[in-house]
Amino acid sequence: MRGLPAILLALLPLPALADVPAAPPAGWSEGWSTWQALPLVALFATHVAGARRQWVASRRGRATLLRRAAFFGAAWLALAVAVVSPLDAWAGLLFSVHMVQHLLLVLVAAPLLVLARPAAALLRGLPRFARRPAARLLRLAPFRLAVRPLPALAIHGGAVWIWHAPALYERALQRDLLHALEHGSFVLSGVVFFEAIRRAGLPGGMGHGAAVLFVFAAATQATILGALLTFAPEPLYATHAAGAVALGIHPLEDQQLAGLLMWVPGNAVYVVLALVLLRAFLLAAERRTLQRELATAALRHVGRKR
Repeated sequence: MRGLPAILLALLPLPALADVPAAPPAGWSEGWSTWQALPLVALFATHVAGARRQWVASRRGRATLLRRAAFFGAAWLALAVAVVSPLDAWAGLLFSVHMVQHLLLVLVAAPLLVLARPAAALLRGLPRFARRPAARLLRLAPFRLAVRPLPALAIHGGAVWIWHAPALYERALQRDLLHALEHGSFVLSGVVFFEAIRRAGLPGGMGHGAAVLFVFAAATQATILGALLTFAPEPLYATHAAGAVALGIHPLEDQQLAGLLMWVPGNAVYVVLALVLLRAFLLAAERRTLQRELATAALRHVGRKR
């Protein structure tokens, strides 16, 4: 492999050979992660308690509350499938399954959480003594700065690239807390990215036209990483190579499938998002043109009366 891809691959240090991982789950009833389920159960219970309090206090806008609760439920389900179900056990063996897990966190759970806008419900679901400190934490400057376009793009792309560096990736596979940090950073970086897009059409936002370029930039970095993984001349992740061999799968084919998953289905999300933003941009431009035409016609009408 020549040129830029070879240079970038050379910058990613290859880890030492790892031991063959444990066998995959024998069936769907095995391989569930109990310790990772606990924070998800706590999150769900807190949201249910807060959403119930919102429902009781609200006489109007209940349709919005129901819609947000549905989005949160879908996001929670995506998180549960990614990190609690047997998918997580398979992800420790095959890089392609691990990529599916990452895509669920970044491109499914994160945008659904943004659509759910669960902060108010989660705050109301906390004990009274914890609500005010949690609200102050959310109002800190780093949170407000993170959802601006350039920081959001850097956080989103940086999380993906940093955690796929072989040395750090291997360490995360071997240490549960580091692995949980990896997954958490994927979700948070995705939330920051999609929140910046949600604010595009709001006052002070980047605008829908700029948001299209914003999404294109994110898609480009994902394409580059996906291509590097697909066309790498040898397996980059020793643990997954050992897992693939144990399952009778060629390690390089497993890695190529992972790269294609990031490259094609992953980029499809960005393409759809860019088309939605482009449509919003064209509709806004059409409205502005119509308003100018109506204003001009009104001025002409007033001029004729005079």
